[in-house]
Amino acid sequence: MKKDIKKKIKTEWDLSHLYSSLTDPKLEKDMQLIEKTAIAFEKKYTKNTAYLKDSKKMLQLLKEFEGLPLMVNKPLYYLNNRAQVNSSDSDVAAKLAQYTNRETAVGENTRFVRLSIGKIAVKIQKNFLKSPELKTYHYMLSQIFKNAKYNLSEKEETILGRVQEPASDMWERGFGKMLASQVIRYKGKDVPISEALGLIAEKPKKERLTLHTKITDALLTIAPVAEMEINAIYAFKKIDDELRGAKTPYEQTVVKYENDMKVVESLVDLVTKRYDISKRFYKLKAKILGQKKLHISDRAAPIGSVKQTYSFEESLARVGDAFELFDPQCKKWLDNYATEGLIDVFPKKGKRGGAYSWTIYGISPLTFLNHTNGFRSVMTLAHEAGHAFHSEYANRAQTPLNAGYSFATAETASTFFENVFFDKLYAELSPKEKIVALHDRISDSVATVFRQISFFNIEKELHGRVREEGHVTHGDIAGVALKHLKAYTGPVFDYDKTDGYYFTYVPHFRYFFYVYSYAYGGIISRALYEKYKSGELSAEQIKEIFKAGGSKSPEDIFKSVGIDTRNPKFFESGLKAIENDILELEKLMKEQKKK
Repeated sequence: MKKDIKKKIKTEWDLSHLYSSLTDPKLEKDMQLIEKTAIAFEKKYTKNTAYLKDSKKMLQLLKEFEGLPLMVNKPLYYLNNRAQVNSSDSDVAAKLAQYTNRETAVGENTRFVRLSIGKIAVKIQKNFLKSPELKTYHYMLSQIFKNAKYNLSEKEETILGRVQEPASDMWERGFGKMLASQVIRYKGKDVPISEALGLIAEKPKKERLTLHTKITDALLTIAPVAEMEINAIYAFKKIDDELRGAKTPYEQTVVKYENDMKVVESLVDLVTKRYDISKRFYKLKAKILGQKKLHISDRAAPIGSVKQTYSFEESLARVGDAFELFDPQCKKWLDNYATEGLIDVFPKKGKRGGAYSWTIYGISPLTFLNHTNGFRSVMTLAHEAGHAFHSEYANRAQTPLNAGYSFATAETASTFFENVFFDKLYAELSPKEKIVALHDRISDSVATVFRQISFFNIEKELHGRVREEGHVTHGDIAGVALKHLKAYTGPVFDYDKTDGYYFTYVPHFRYFFYVYSYAYGGIISRALYEKYKSGELSAEQIKEIFKAGGSKSPEDIFKSVGIDTRNPKFFESGLKAIENDILELEKLMKEQKKK
């Protein structure tokens, strides 16, 4: 089996199922079709407003709307992904900017749908939410009604939509391009920063320090640009919040992710108060490494190895075998991604850092990796494959308007599949290897929960300072980042004042409080997995969660399987599970010493 896969594997994206090249005539033809159908749709329904009062007409409008080519924007999907693997390609960047502007215009043609539905009288809203023929769209309509208070006039929405590209999006893409072009000299070679960051955790201490110093030096040279980028996009966010009446910088994100504000605030407060858990882990880590103090480059350092390297081929086989136990279809999907060129595997100059999986309705997901053959790389494959499977389940079960799921439930799926893979691997290990693997699991849990909430707190403070002071310097930004880094890692670390410059390469700070979804999903997925492992929940029940897509709120999706996220004790139990892992690691260490 392994041999057969090797013959077929493609380690770079093959996007020919979308378009043959940047000059493929179908690219422009499809974009023109998107524009033409959107204009026709607008013309039809701005004149005929019967849908605002008649449920049958509303159903007709919604079905026509989700059938528009705009709902599956292949041109932008193709161009955005091509830009990720080669940010230095000026032809792709130019066409992406051009088509993004055209997409903004198309959005203006269809924006009236959300705005006009939001203005429907309360009595008619109630009738629509009771209408049997609109049942498929009840949740979506309820969200539009509920969030209409944030809407502006159509002209104001148009202005903001047009300004966002130069005021925010171009800053983010421009700095991303600059960051991706940075290389460091390491062992006689020019190494892209994205690759160097992935290598740090896998090198011996001396090499970790060398890599960290070189990376920091490179980051300091581009920090002034990062300063302007952060200030520009945070200032634009301030304007947007003020116009829409959002009371906090994170309010619109929580609304967009369809979470309960009290649930999110409770989560952030609880995790921040329980930083003692992450501090305890790092204190234990220092002891395991035989160091009195840790350096920032030690944060994700290994304490040993389960296996020295995991080639992509082996990673694919191991992860696929684990997922087959949950659902054989998952292995089939994963093998298909690899053989059809739907996974871009290795880091290279010009390629952005990180990892993601992205799909549009009716098209197989694309997965983006920076695989470096280490243990964390194989775990990243499991994580991103989880996102891809979530999309596969939802797209097959839901209509286009209901298939898109909240980021909060997205992180639950990806982390659940990480747990599936971890347990399969853990069962095969020797006692010494189990110590390493459990350490790595806790390290990832700390990064998923405590590190992400520290990022939330960084954003919260920075948004507050930009709003009060007007501008913050890159030194101030780094200072805030370092303060919150210290808060969750504790006094076992010795930090340098330049260590806060990690803010330059963490993209999440540009996505406005997206990070809480990692902690939310991480804790919930652990609970889900424990219920699955104990037999309390079946694979079929868990698949129903993934199939739900965006047809319900995250809270209601989880409540359907007995998980009440509105109960504060639930998140406490999730943190307790991480704490129990630390206790188990301490126990394993004591047993190992006795031998």
